[in-house]
Amino acid sequence: AGTNAITEGESVSVDITPAQNLAKVKGVSVTKGYTKQYNGSAIILDADDFGTGKIVVGTLEYGTDFKVAGYKNNIKKGTMTVTLQGIGDYSGTKVVKVKIDAKTITK
Repeated sequence: AGTNAITEGESVSVDITPAQNLAKVKGVSVTKGYTKQYNGSAIILDADDFGTGKIVVGTLEYGTDFKVAGYKNNIKKGTMTVTLQGIGDYSGTKVVKVKIDAKTITK
């Protein structure tokens, strides 16, 4: 009594929702004028870099729907390539490019 055992030959139904592909998410962009400042070491993005006026990934949330999976050219002035990877209900990857400004030198 009270068990959910499955007997041999019994039909079982399981609902599976396929993950949505991050590569197909609309509205992924880096807001014009949004840059990172070179600081002498590798530039790493965090939750503060994603959102209105910064790096927008549709209506998805950093840490819930996607994470940063890797960087390329994120050590000096120029343009870094950031690979985002879907997590949770999302799979796949999406690449965004972020400009790195030269370090400000003060006298």
